[in-house]
Amino acid sequence: MVVLSIIWALSAGVYTHNADVNSAKSFAKFAYKTCALTPRN
Repeated sequence: MVVLSIIWALSAGVYTHNADVNSAKSFAKFAYKTCALTPRN
């Protein structure tokens, strides 16, 4: 039972990390597009 709990915790950590990385990439793309398309004077 303890082994299953450890595996579950590790899996949840990896899933959360991957979701955070994807979210950060999405935000970075949005920020880049916003800056790139903003007219400069």
